[in-house]
Amino acid sequence: MVSVPELRFKEFNEDWEEKKFSYLFEFHQTNSFPRSKLSDDKGKVCNIHYGDIHKKFPLLLDLDKWDLPFINENVDLSNIDEDSYLKEGDLLIADASEDYEDIGKAIEVKNIKDKRVLGGLHTFLARDKSNLTKKGYRGYILLNNNVKLQIKKIATGISVLGISKTNLGQIKIKFPSIEEQEKIANFLSKVDEKIAILEDKLELWNNYKKGIMQQLFSQQLRFKDENRNSYPDWEEKKLGEVMAIGKAGGTPTSTEPSFYNGNIPFLSISDMTSQGKYISETEKNITEKGLNSSSAWIISKNNLLYSIYASVGFVAINKVSMSTSQAIFGIILKKEFNLEFIYYLLNDFRKFLPKYIETGTQGNLNSKIVKNFIFMIPINEEQEKIANFLTSIDNKIDKIAIELEKMKEFKKGLLQNMFC
Repeated sequence: MVSVPELRFKEFNEDWEEKKFSYLFEFHQTNSFPRSKLSDDKGKVCNIHYGDIHKKFPLLLDLDKWDLPFINENVDLSNIDEDSYLKEGDLLIADASEDYEDIGKAIEVKNIKDKRVLGGLHTFLARDKSNLTKKGYRGYILLNNNVKLQIKKIATGISVLGISKTNLGQIKIKFPSIEEQEKIANFLSKVDEKIAILEDKLELWNNYKKGIMQQLFSQQLRFKDENRNSYPDWEEKKLGEVMAIGKAGGTPTSTEPSFYNGNIPFLSISDMTSQGKYISETEKNITEKGLNSSSAWIISKNNLLYSIYASVGFVAINKVSMSTSQAIFGIILKKEFNLEFIYYLLNDFRKFLPKYIETGTQGNLNSKIVKNFIFMIPINEEQEKIANFLTSIDNKIDKIAIELEKMKEFKKGLLQNMFC
């Protein structure tokens, strides 16, 4: 049995101890108030809902930096004992999740000070009773792979997974000395700070892009030509007037083996949503026989792909020739229209789609509706300037996103190798 981690600070060489979670921590009362009993505006007691643990709050929740929702003042809290209010360094653990990855996700609270905070719906409040764990380190205890694997094994349920306090208490935790915990926590917190900075930066640039696109396509913001003169007024056009070819694809019969595993890339909605602006590969390929058996057609590279079913209004540019399912409308533009500009124009147009979408089990479009979309479009030279400007923003966003993903992978490796 491994009793020391693979990656370790050189000044430490003692074996790590192993104790059950229930030996280290004791549980305290939480509530089951739904969000309808919470308010963002005012109140005396704050509440942490399990959904915010999953989707919103960082592992180390600094209450000097985060605003929490309040419990409505008309809610009776007389049955809540004083020990159930969060204290510095407490763990709040989500006891329910829709997937195995997030079951048992925990946050550690920091800078409670004089705030009154309760654990809310589907949470466990765990407090160190052993003095064997260090503040700042506790939040990482349930994150390492060995502990997460134990939690996954005790999770029960089908559509929603859950864990019990009894079972969680039996989880075995390995931990080092307080001094080593402090060193690990300080190091990992710096990594988390870097991740938070990159996430904030990414959000800032995405919001900037959203605002700039709104100004550009509403013509509040205009470019000028090389002589500082205004470009001509934008002209109203239907999308059908902009395209040389526009039609949906088709799907070969899925039960016919000879139609698949050929050399023609076959695009699905999931390929589009997973790859973003540029599509360079597909999960499936079809044969020429499969192509000819359906309404699928080959769209040459560097054209537009527009989803008309499911993720309606999603736009991409294919970097290789490919065929598509009927859920995707392929667009080959006339020469006087800039590919990247129309890509951004269609992205901006998504906010208008609700009035075009046909009602049914899910919102869909059809070829006739798409061809009748009406836009205001500038001359080609201004199209190019707008496209280049927005592409430069996207390049910046992509660079930050790649850096963020690398930092998350770095942290993932640390959590795997700095714990045992």
